[in-house]
This record gives sequence, structure tokens and C-alpha cells, in this order.
Amino acid sequence: MTGADAGRVRIAVTLDGARVASVQVASDRPAAARVFVGQPPERVAAVLPLLFSLCGRAQGAAARAALAAARGAPPPPAMEEDVAREAMAEHLWRLLMDEHDPEARRACVEGRQKLADRPAFAAWLKEMTGRSVPEIEGLADPRRAAEWLAGGSPLARRAAALTPAPGLQEPVPQLPVTVGAASLELAPALDAAFARQPEWRGRPAQTGPLARHPAFSGAAWAGQAFLARWMARLLELAGFAAGRGGAAGQPGCVAAVAVAPGRGRATVETARGLLMHEATLREGLVRDYVIVAPTEWNFHPEGALKAWLTGRAAADDAAFRAFVGDAVAALDPCVEWELLVA
Repeated sequence: MTGADAGRVRIAVTLDGARVASVQVASDRPAAARVFVGQPPERVAAVLPLLFSLCGRAQGAAARAALAAARGAPPPPAMEEDVAREAMAEHLWRLLMDEHDPEARRACVEGRQKLADRPAFAAWLKEMTGRSVPEIEGLADPRRAAEWLAGGSPLARRAAALTPAPGLQEPVPQLPVTVGAASLELAPALDAAFARQPEWRGRPAQTGPLARHPAFSGAAWAGQAFLARWMARLLELAGFAAGRGGAAGQPGCVAAVAVAPGRGRATVETARGLLMHEATLREGLVRDYVIVAPTEWNFHPEGALKAWLTGRAAADDAAFRAFVGDAVAALDPCVEWELLVA
């Protein structure tokens, strides 16, 4: 979202000596969708994307699909090119953005500019990685990834700079790829409580590139939680450059389902994971609107971040804060975040 209403992820850590004794994770993003209650659906479809500085195209696509489903005409699953391109731009930001490195910022801007021309983007990606697109897609093999990391290309240097996290485990499951009607297994109807703390089978779950590429969550990548997510994003960039990515559940996939008469839901795969919108129409007006964003999955109060930080050594304040920064970047919130240490 934009401006003062964007909210943020707040991480409050309590130390017991040199270790983390407790962790509280909270996302205080406002329920922006409430402003659409009582509005005509046409206005909602036009205005809603303007509320979001990140993933605005995905939000707009979700709104259109959810409202169509509420009218009884859910669109079939389809790849929307502009939504996929937006997701790739967000991936580039996460892989390259470093406020202290002007070269990285310039590379991020250059890569985004080339996304409209896939061959040009493929050439740029080869320059940044030292690998062709098929070779990048082979980096799911940890041995090939290790060789690449030692090669010194610009993107390899960025990946190698991630804070080492040996032994770091995956404490919560990855959300399965969920398209349209399959989302009814997550919740038969969406409400504000689910939007604040979504769960799968009664547990927190993660969504995003790692969930879409399970090869990076296997035993061969155990203890590489940060790098695995980084590499999954790189793999999606390569797939986009090659013109692949049209499969259901991949970035840019938009689908919808009629939940009940006058109630429709849309699912969209964004850079950060599964986005869901659910709209209820009565007498030609929106009577309820719920948005479940990937950040609420990935920053659940009992999710991965809490598990990663609890018990963590914190005697070296700079090293601890670097670890938290990489952990947050791995989960990739769509809002700002802050760390409070007591």
C-alpha cells in the first residue's frame, strides 16, 4: 500500500543475556478493503489498484476477477503478462536492491527496463549471472549452485553476501500451489480474522517462490533457508526470460471461483506468493470485501520468522541485526518493517 496507511511489520525481540528469549511478530496493515463497502463494483475495480504501491497490477487483476466471479462469471485460470512482468520486477528489487550499493540499484533499474523485451532481458540476465537461461534453471542442483556462487558474477556476489545460516530449518510448511477453486480448501469463505492471520490446516504456512519451487526446500537445501528463497526467485526470472511460466500457479496466474451466489473469490500468484480477494455483491453494490495478502501468510505471529529468531545468539548486535535483515528479506514483506530489541 502507499502513504501513511501502508502499515508495517513489527518485530519485537526480548533478550535473555546473549540469546533471544521471546519474539513477537505483528503485521499492522489496515483493512483497506473496508472502504469499498457500499460502493459500485466498477468503482472498486478502478480505485483499488491505486491504493497499492507494490503489486498494483496484481491487486487490480484480483479485483476484476473476484467481482466477475461474484456476478456468476468467474474467468478461467489465465496468465496475465503485465502481472507476471510486475512480479519479475519485484524479484529484481529483492535480489539486487541494496541501499548502500549504487551499482546494485542501477542494475535493478536496468533489469526492470529490459523486462518488456524477453530476449534483451535474457541477455542482461546472462551478463549478470555468467550463465545462460538453461544453465540458471539447472542451479536447483546445490552442487551447481555452489560452483556458481564461487564464480564472482554480479548476482552471485549478491547471493554470496547473504548472512550464513547453517542449520537453519524450515519450521512451517509451504502452502501448496492454490488456483481458483482449490483455494476453498484453505477457507470456504474469507473474513477479516482469516485475513489477519491466515492458516492452512490449522497451522501457519508460507507462500511465495519457495512454495512454487519445492526443489529448493528438499533435503539437499537443508540449512540454506535464505539462499534457497533467493535462488527460487532467480529461477523464476530465468523462466520468464525463456517465455516459460504459463503453468497454473506461477507468477502472473489469475483465477477465480464463485463461492456462493453474489460472492466471488480470485487468486493471483504474485512475487511474494498467493494473493486472494473475495467480494460480496448485493443489489448492485459491494457489501463485503476481503483481501488476504502474502505478507500475512509469511509474517504470521507463529510463523517462520519467530522460529528462526527464538533462541538465536544476539551478543554481537551488528551480526544479529544483519541476520534479522536477511531473514525478513527472505520472507519479503510488501510493507516496511522495524525491529525492537529489549
